[in-house]
Amino acid sequence: MRNLQKVNQKTQTNQENKINNKQLKKSKQEIDQLYEESVKQSQENLKITVKVADKAVQQMEENVKSSNANDHKKGFLTLSKQEKEKRKKINKEIELIKEIFWNAIQNEPLYCKCQQPSFVSMVMCDNQL
Repeated sequence: MRNLQKVNQKTQTNQENKINNKQLKKSKQEIDQLYEESVKQSQENLKITVKVADKAVQQMEENVKSSNANDHKKGFLTLSKQEKEKRKKINKEIELIKEIFWNAIQNEPLYCKCQQPSFVSMVMCDNQL
């Protein structure tokens, strides 16, 4: 009789373990799905932010161009040779800084899931141990 009870207990324990394993797998799948959704949402937010920033910069550039064009037509803004050279030098420096920045981004390690550059210390992914 005791052996039968032990067998029944083991059977019941095995069934409980199977149920717990199924629940764990289901929970892991739900967590993975939520993680993927959050990564997608953050990528979409990043894209929207970049679009908004680009649009604002373009609008500012258009405003500057139109105001400069109007000023030139009216004769209010005339640059001396020194000022023109200074402006060219500043523009070259800006282009150089942009190039250095983009090269730095390209040389940075990328996160494995979102493929965004890591500018500080990157956390190692579980699948790259």
